[in-house]
Amino acid sequence: MTPASLSQWNLALVTALFLRTDRARTTLSRIDATGRVLEELCESQDRASAKRSFIKAFGSDPEVIKKHFTLSPSIAILTKRDGIPPNFAALYLSLLAATADDDTFQVGKFRMRFAALLEIDELEGFHFQDLPALWKQFASWSRSRAALMGDCAVLILPDPQHETRIGHSKRLAFPSYRDELCLRSALADFAVDSRDPFQAVSRAAYERLGKFTQTFKDELSGFRSLVHAERLQEAYDSPFWGAVRDITRESEEKE
Repeated sequence: MTPASLSQWNLALVTALFLRTDRARTTLSRIDATGRVLEELCESQDRASAKRSFIKAFGSDPEVIKKHFTLSPSIAILTKRDGIPPNFAALYLSLLAATADDDTFQVGKFRMRFAALLEIDELEGFHFQDLPALWKQFASWSRSRAALMGDCAVLILPDPQHETRIGHSKRLAFPSYRDELCLRSALADFAVDSRDPFQAVSRAAYERLGKFTQTFKDELSGFRSLVHAERLQEAYDSPFWGAVRDITRESEEKE
């Protein structure tokens, strides 16, 4: 059934991304924000329509939307009652703002893209001060659920780097819409995926370096440095490898 209310979207997203049997005890260091997951959850809608349905579920009241991004004791209470956090849909919305699609890739600032997605200009001034704590709270839940019940993927939060408020969302949503298309093309052309060695995959992306944005280049450079230093677990849990893992997983599911 296609989700309609925000609570239905929240349950559907947590289930699809964290509670699938094939993801139990795995790690997630990147969360697909291209709209593919939304499209899969809306079986009869195309990707653009699915994204509109998801965004519409938040309503049009800016104060209500801001509350979804405010740290509150009710989050822990509802998580204990329902078994899943009530606010992952809001966190996923921040991923849509962090990445850029055909409609928003020319909008440079995160807050402006967020306001544009919801078509509410008033949200351009919202500072998302609780967003890092909300991500940490969700990641903690995923670790606890995986340890206690063994049916959940564990969220690995990337270092937010200098963007301390929106950094988790931006790095989890890596790569941008355009960069992902280029990465998919490079992996296909060089016939590599996450089942191949780190070096082979990074080499394929490096061969197309000129086609990527600076953000992608920086992420790839960081990944290559981790591999060179033999910090292999960190390389595995990096946003770059998370994107490669997701692309491979999608191909395997289609096959």
